Amino acid sequence: LVAGAISVFAFGALGSWLRTYLFALSSDGVARRLRKALLLSIMRQDLAFFDQSRTSELISRLHEDVNATATATTGNVQRSYRYINSALGGSCMLISISPRLTLVSLAIVPVMGCGAMAYGRYAKRLTKGLKERVAEAVGVAEERVANIRTVRLFGQEEEEAARFGEMLDG
Repeated sequence: LVAGAISVFAFGALGSWLRTYLFALSSDGVARRLRKALLLSIMRQDLAFFDQSRTSELISRLHEDVNATATATTGNVQRSYRYINSALGGSCMLISISPRLTLVSLAIVPVMGCGAMAYGRYAKRLTKGLKERVAEAVGVAEERVANIRTVRLFGQEEEEAARFGEMLDG
């Protein structure tokens, strides 16, 4: 009995590790393809685009946003798989214990789902705004560091650092 329980746990742990490993490989592949496509798209833009866009913003998009997108995409699939598996397994066990309690538990699901969706949209808006603020602030910092001689000539080191902080704080 103990050996059977240990083997079930070991098999579950192996399956969990394999799932995590394969999704990590998938995420890396997605990120690589996105970076290639994004850089090609950036390189094909008109020269006016580069006059309007800061290099730091473009590089930030190429690095941070691609990582976030790849991780979110594969992470969402991975979490969905795990949650569906847990929900089905848990529901089967709960039905076998108490069908009435199962119905009560399932009645709560739509309410919780709607709340989670509303919060997800709100969090997405906040994250987008934060990323835009950080990209703008990093762009300004890049300009100031690139022109450090001028900044120092006018003794504006503290003011520029404070401005950067204000941009990050919103």
